[in-house]
Amino acid sequence: AQEASKTFFGKDVKDIDLAEAALLASLPQAPSYYSPYGSHFKELLERKNLVLQKMYEDGYINKDQLQAAQKEKIKILPKRESILAPHFVMYVKELLAKKYGEDFLEKGGLKVYTTLDWKTQQLAEKTIKWGVERNRKLANANNAGMVVEDAKTGQVLAMVGSYDYFDIKNQGNFNVCLAKRQPGSAFKPFVYLAAFLKGYSPDTIIFDLPTNFDTTHRPERRYTPQNFDHRFRGPISFRNALAQSVNVPAVKVLYLVGIKNAIDLAKKLGITTLSDDPWQYGLTLVLGGGEVRLLDMVEAYSVFAQNGIKHPQTFILKIEDSQGHILEQYQPKQEEVVNPEKVKILNSVLSDNYARAPLFGGLHNQIQIEDREIAAKTGTTNNSRDAWTFAYTPSYVVGIWAGNNDNTPMFKGGSSIMMTVPMWHYFAQEFFKDKPKEKFEKPKPYKVNKPMLDGNYIIPYIENDILKPQIHSILWYVKKDDPLGNPPQNPNSDPQFSNWEGPVINWLKKSGINLNYFNQPISYQTKLHPLSLSQLMTNKAEVKILSPKNGDFVSTPLNLSIENSQKIDILKIYLNDKLISTFINISRGINNLKIDIDNLDLQNELRLEGVFSNAQAFTKKLIIFKKISND
Repeated sequence: AQEASKTFFGKDVKDIDLAEAALLASLPQAPSYYSPYGSHFKELLERKNLVLQKMYEDGYINKDQLQAAQKEKIKILPKRESILAPHFVMYVKELLAKKYGEDFLEKGGLKVYTTLDWKTQQLAEKTIKWGVERNRKLANANNAGMVVEDAKTGQVLAMVGSYDYFDIKNQGNFNVCLAKRQPGSAFKPFVYLAAFLKGYSPDTIIFDLPTNFDTTHRPERRYTPQNFDHRFRGPISFRNALAQSVNVPAVKVLYLVGIKNAIDLAKKLGITTLSDDPWQYGLTLVLGGGEVRLLDMVEAYSVFAQNGIKHPQTFILKIEDSQGHILEQYQPKQEEVVNPEKVKILNSVLSDNYARAPLFGGLHNQIQIEDREIAAKTGTTNNSRDAWTFAYTPSYVVGIWAGNNDNTPMFKGGSSIMMTVPMWHYFAQEFFKDKPKEKFEKPKPYKVNKPMLDGNYIIPYIENDILKPQIHSILWYVKKDDPLGNPPQNPNSDPQFSNWEGPVINWLKKSGINLNYFNQPISYQTKLHPLSLSQLMTNKAEVKILSPKNGDFVSTPLNLSIENSQKIDILKIYLNDKLISTFINISRGINNLKIDIDNLDLQNELRLEGVFSNAQAFTKKLIIFKKISND
């Protein structure tokens, strides 16, 4: 008691007050767990108050003393010992205490060999210091945490739980890597992987349009998620929707997958904090509605890195007792927990630098490290309380969180791209200097010959030899529980159908599409079939972009020159996923189109989508740059 009093309060035990005495009395049950220098200081104070309550009930103190001691803010002196990697060490100590008991841990003379890589730990600590000092100025984000794991073994190489472990006044000893926080969009890969497992392809088209997902028709229950940039992109592929972290498509994908399926998959990958009750989260789960731990998320992302193979996460290599007997020793273990081919599809999306470029500010963004393949996903909660980055190669996973321990929101603009992506870049530039360059295994070609799943949203149908091209939401073509099966005979039977279909029809009207040609009534009879790929190929049409060329510098208005081998019924022009112009009935041959553009970014993606008169749909895209004046 005397030593503890000196250590924690800097005074003799005879000089401590009632609250301090109650705190010391709370420690013996579990000294490692309740240590004031560990991650459970809040639980220690709760136990201190319980001790005081028992003293009051047993008549040792009166009510005034009870209330005063429970309200007292106890000052703990900073820990002075020169402990290295303190959050890592305290967590290992806690694991050992649970397994071997406090008494044996303190008196057994154990030698513990951990997975800590000191060079990586030092770099991680340096990164957190640099990042927090930067983030405090930018967005009032006063803390951050980081975990680095060897994906091939499950061994944790570094863990930094706060800006300064020894800053007790600001809860530096609290380990944010173990805290339950909302992951924002960092949860989306679990949902999209569940979709790939169900048969959807990365080319699958989903409509990004304002959508109310409530089916009760009660205004107070209305759920209309927004995208981070308050833009809606119309038809977008699963690949681009995930890589650019667009919210509305993600909510639709979760509905197609099923909330329970997404939860079960996340748990299988290593997430330990989610409830089994899907109604606790609803469709907000995909946007980070369930709380997770940074440490668990790193383990789950390591399964992505290893193509569906899970290596149990570990901090310990070997433990010896005082006699040199080995109590336990690391043994490599692995288990295939998810279809490798589907994980390869996910990795191809998350490492697609072209697909994510619009979100991260172009091809030369801070996710990229030299010419390495880096897969990554970020997340920011709507209230700017949490910012996350998870980045990985086939061998290493890095997870970073930034924010405030007390959930105080960061200033507006405190996003993952501003807060945690720069920290990743700062760390990775140094970390990967001596690491071999690796590439993710490419998935096998995966094509689904089915409307929307094959990447086309303009679907040419023939009924009684009459062409009736259709543009509908995906629920027109698939049953959500059997996407690869026969189309639904009655799409209206799906409770979300009208919620999804209505915005598509409104989008068509605003786009200037002739509804007397598109979406003529059709029936799902056996005589009705979509045109087969072979039918379309018999008279295959082509379109070439003559100018600008890929990589050209351009100015506004944009002069677009194309050559098409057949008449084009409709041509839609997108700039950075925003529809900027629509043309109808473009004759065969060379056509020069003048397009007014309000504003060009330094780097832009120009995309042409259309349908020829033979109902063949096409997509063309290229990168163009803004011409800078020499003046």
